[in-house]
Amino acid sequence: MMICFLIIMVLLFIDRSYIRIGTIICMFLGGPIIDLFTVLLGDCINSSLPIAVRIIVLVAGCIILALGMTIVIKSEAGTGPNDLVAIVISDKSHKPFGIVRILTDCFFVIAGFLLGGTFGLGTIICAFIVGPVAQIFMPYSQRFCKKIIRN
Repeated sequence: MMICFLIIMVLLFIDRSYIRIGTIICMFLGGPIIDLFTVLLGDCINSSLPIAVRIIVLVAGCIILALGMTIVIKSEAGTGPNDLVAIVISDKSHKPFGIVRILTDCFFVIAGFLLGGTFGLGTIICAFIVGPVAQIFMPYSQRFCKKIIRN
């Protein structure tokens, strides 16, 4: 949570228009929601599954994450601090979100490792899947959110 707080503080100086109520909610609830699903799914999705099944589940999870992330982004309610890094860099540099997201995810992996964390093949796979898939979903999520807001 300290990293998220640091990201928000930096964004307050760069462009505070990106920070909304959803940013704060995501900062406080992101970790607990991940922990909850880890407990709920831990008995059926774990290291006892064959590697092929684990990779399929991982890729499916990355696709679901990318879809959900783009809906949150396009809802304009506020995006989680870690996602905002890629959004702000993409917006300010006019570079494609997918590439920027890969680079920011890789940066976060390296930073986490240097701070004592671990990573594995799944982390690397996610770093290279989520951004490009999210970029594909962005226009669809934008239309979906506009439709929901109109109704």
